[in-house]
Amino acid sequence: MRLFVNLKFRDVLISVGIGIIFMLGALLIQLIIDQIPEIIILVDHHYNISYLIKNIKTIEINNAIIYSIYLGMAAGFIQEGFTYFAISIKPEKMAFFIGIGFSAVDIAVIFIEDFNNLSGFLLILIILNIILSLLFHPGTATFMKWGKLSGHGITTYTISSFLHTAIDGSLVYTDIYILTHIKQYIISTELFWAFTMVISISIFLIGILKLNSLIRD
Repeated sequence: MRLFVNLKFRDVLISVGIGIIFMLGALLIQLIIDQIPEIIILVDHHYNISYLIKNIKTIEINNAIIYSIYLGMAAGFIQEGFTYFAISIKPEKMAFFIGIGFSAVDIAVIFIEDFNNLSGFLLILIILNIILSLLFHPGTATFMKWGKLSGHGITTYTISSFLHTAIDGSLVYTDIYILTHIKQYIISTELFWAFTMVISISIFLIGILKLNSLIRD
């Protein structure tokens, strides 16, 4: 595959570094955007923090679909937006490795969040998250790079963002759903992973094959 031949280690390393830097920037903006619903609730209840702490779960459950779509779109359009700009910095062969940089931060966050609660089942979920991240981020990076080079940049960005929204939004919804349907935990988790893996594998293959088709040397 031409996409992975004649690569220079220095260029690969720099590209991964670019991905890491842009992903950190995306997460910082996303963190701020994610807090907007809670800020609105605080303002609406005269900055009563105790009210927020006491009722936030109930509010999320009662507005599960809206909350899931909001957080999903925040993650999708922000992270893919940063990816879209990051892949513009280096040649087409480096788009994959810029995506790997995004995955590296994603994986690091997973370990930081779950390090103190590792168990057999949780370890399986962590491994699935790692696989998903290593497929999805390089997939959208190569897909959008192909889009930029073939005159479909905005279209591929929009598609990537909505796919990302679907993954993160369904994760939020599944977590909220399980709170009130604990007996459905296994089936809900299985459906989520089946759904997200289909998306991740598909965009990975499409992105790699599309971008590879443009490379001539």
